[in-house]
Amino acid sequence: MKTTADGLIRAALLSSVMIAVTFSPAASQTIIEMSALKCSDYLESRPVRQEQFAAWMSGYFDAERNMSLVDLEKYAANRKRVEEFCRRHREDNFMDVFRKEAL
Repeated sequence: MKTTADGLIRAALLSSVMIAVTFSPAASQTIIEMSALKCSDYLESRPVRQEQFAAWMSGYFDAERNMSLVDLEKYAANRKRVEEFCRRHREDNFMDVFRKEAL
């Protein structure tokens, strides 16, 4: 009986910690004005954030062209082309670069 009670107490404590971590300020939402990003902002971001920026831009411009398909090879090639351009033009607006360089 004691083992069951100990297990329930541990489960309750673990659940409490998980809820606290989930709703803590550290898990708050980040809001980014995509039209204000410069190439330098993109290049200096963590790789996971770069992937998010590029995926958002790709989806945004595909929607603008009324495209509902995702071509992952084309996406990868476009991202590489944009990154190469951004390395040479760090102060350019990232959204404008993506619009010009992504096919």
